[in-house]
Amino acid sequence: MLKKVEWLIPFYIQLIVQELDAMTIDMPGEKPITNALTDLAFTRIIEYRNYFENWHTRLRAAYKKHEYNFAKEILNLIAEKGTLASEAMIDCAAKYSIEDSYKDIVNALKHDGYINNSPDPRVYRFNSPILKAWWLSNVAN
Repeated sequence: MLKKVEWLIPFYIQLIVQELDAMTIDMPGEKPITNALTDLAFTRIIEYRNYFENWHTRLRAAYKKHEYNFAKEILNLIAEKGTLASEAMIDCAAKYSIEDSYKDIVNALKHDGYINNSPDPRVYRFNSPILKAWWLSNVAN
């Protein structure tokens, strides 16, 4: 279960545990947590828009026009491809004519918990596979 959650912060652990509990409430006796059950809980969690909508809403409030479009596009690309190289971010920044400010947006996305570039500082990925899956399902494209 923890491998599936990956980003081990209380919010994500609580979501998966709550969903597993809800799924097994009618099971008598011990409630074995299997990989298949964990996968199903993961899938069900990303269907709950209210858990994650604030991630998208915060971007809309923080950025306007080109900055928002840049942030959304790089998050879409990371969700679709799994990772995104910093060179691709530079190209995307040029597309939106924000070469001077894109690093501030990327740093904000890092500090707000959307993405990270560890262990390779030139490659970005979502912190949470749950948020990544939700983003891909509900925001990307």
